[in-house]
Amino acid sequence: MEIYTKRFIENIEEQLTLLHPPQEPQVIKRHCTDEIWDTPAPITGDTTPRLIINQYSNSPAALKAQQSAPQAINTLTVNLTPPQADIFNKTCPYPLFVGGYASGKSFVLITTALHDLLSHRGANIAVYNPTYDLNRLNLEPRFLDALDNLGIPYTYNKSSAIIKVHGYGDIIFRSMDNPLKIIAYQVFRSYVDEIDTLTKIKATQVWEKIIARNRQSLYLPDGTLAPNRVTAYSTPESFNFTYATWGKEQKIGYEYVQAATQSNPHLPPAYIENLTNSYPAGLVKAYLQGEWCNLTQGTVYPYFTRETCHKSNMVRRGEPLHIGMDFNKYHMAGVVFNERLEIVDEFVDYSDTPAMCVAIKAKYPGHTITIYPDASGAQSRSTDATKSDISILQGYGFKVKARKANPRIDDRVVSVNLLFQNNELWVDTKACPNLTEALEQLVYDDNGVPDKKSGLDHVIDALGYRIAWDKMAAQPAFAHYKAGGTISTFF
Repeated sequence: MEIYTKRFIENIEEQLTLLHPPQEPQVIKRHCTDEIWDTPAPITGDTTPRLIINQYSNSPAALKAQQSAPQAINTLTVNLTPPQADIFNKTCPYPLFVGGYASGKSFVLITTALHDLLSHRGANIAVYNPTYDLNRLNLEPRFLDALDNLGIPYTYNKSSAIIKVHGYGDIIFRSMDNPLKIIAYQVFRSYVDEIDTLTKIKATQVWEKIIARNRQSLYLPDGTLAPNRVTAYSTPESFNFTYATWGKEQKIGYEYVQAATQSNPHLPPAYIENLTNSYPAGLVKAYLQGEWCNLTQGTVYPYFTRETCHKSNMVRRGEPLHIGMDFNKYHMAGVVFNERLEIVDEFVDYSDTPAMCVAIKAKYPGHTITIYPDASGAQSRSTDATKSDISILQGYGFKVKARKANPRIDDRVVSVNLLFQNNELWVDTKACPNLTEALEQLVYDDNGVPDKKSGLDHVIDALGYRIAWDKMAAQPAFAHYKAGGTISTFF
């Protein structure tokens, strides 16, 4: 087996020197029964299989010239776009290729899997899809076609969904619909397709099962152990499993490549234009640009995006700071503003008010700090039955500005949206990852109020208490909203 991995060469004639002189292709017929298909080994001519992988190949003219050029027998030539080549070359344990429609996810999955199978004799590889039907309709026939083009004999057992590649290893196809059935086998490498279509809980269970199967030991020619790897390929589905696992924060061993639909040079000219005209903005961002975004209708803060509302904000030495604060046992939240209505920091998931106070004092010594708390703190007692939360704040030396009752939720939402819409409120998204995520993901529930079951509302409430203190009534459009009727005026 010979495998060529090389950057794309614009000169097609120079590229073809890597191949044997063109020969008449040998046709291999597939003998099929109800359940098992066998292919005989080629017996004449130069039968060395060759998988040629041209990387970073996105010149349509060069690709067209290559496709019309004669091919050597038992040779499969593939051309990878820049994003496909990037994921192909990843060496971390858990890479992700997250891409828009038609960005070539299945194509690079098959290419990488074949490369790994043919480069490591005896390797068993696993291919996962949300259902067996998706494997049978998409990936299984494409693997069979690739093996036919390479002239490599195999036995395909349709009922067990396993291709035994003679002289190499097995390709095992499995469904992700039942995590409990991902058992009783071990593989060298795995390829996971469209895991984001599962619920986050189910995807997490499936992922844990898959990586546990990935333990077959194979050795390289120099005697070192070849690394196992699990690669995922998916269209982004809102802020689901792939965002939580790869996009939210960088984890050791987890790296990703994003690919837009436009990266595929083989698409019909009108394909992208037609989808753009047919989809709302959120779907375009996810399904054409391959970006994580909120696909749920009724986003609470539609005027916030991390691209347009971000500002890297520095806290000036000794300047007064203002902190909106929400009281929740074990989930206390604080949002820190400077004097210029710029959000510079956040405090989340503190157990109680004293713990929050200690953290603030430690991080911002020498600053005058004013707290704008949840109005319920005048009566609530998180730790000491004799002291309210607000009296605890005052005991730590903070100024406190508290209302007798919290402003209405919809009033706070409108006020914050107006500030974002008018470019008057900025967030340091790097310093405030939890607030940023909440602003992007919080949606309305079936009753038309921000969804509290998501757990995203605590830091949002802290933001709203600060804004509501001196901004809500001052907005000229706010009175229009109150008189004019519905939330749809602004959302």
